Amino acid sequence: MENNVKISLKRALRLKNKLVESVNILKTKVCGFNRITEVNNFRDNVRALFEELIITRNNLIALKAKIASASDPIRHLIVEMGELRDQLAFLHTINTDDGTVVEDSYRSTEPRTTKFKVEITYKEIEANIRTIQERIDVIQDSIDEFNVKTSIEIDMNNGHHDTGDGY
Repeated sequence: MENNVKISLKRALRLKNKLVESVNILKTKVCGFNRITEVNNFRDNVRALFEELIITRNNLIALKAKIASASDPIRHLIVEMGELRDQLAFLHTINTDDGTVVEDSYRSTEPRTTKFKVEITYKEIEANIRTIQERIDVIQDSIDEFNVKTSIEIDMNNGHHDTGDGY
């Protein structure tokens, strides 16, 4: 008997995270309890855990597919935000140390002095970071609004349980 319920994408994403956590816990248990010494009498039913893992993973796959399908209208925003986050990580790796640097030399007892000139300054990098972060915030707000307003239908009999968030 199906027990279909409409839930917001926000709630579905929470549920997805709980299913991911359950899959990881079950994987750990199956790996940890599959091989034990013969004298160890305490043992979880590994076969039942393994079957539960398969069912939970299948529920996770179904939920992820529904989330992905429902998210199509904002896919471009999700992709943009991913690329912007990658750009932020890159900007943080750019060396902007400008001027004279005194370094110890492994070839000599005398310190070595080197003058550096950067093309893109620290100030420019920071301005770029601020602009990108502002755009990410705008995108995140749009995604959050979409996730609250958009619903998907799930079968609560297939291992989907209330996340308790009221959405």
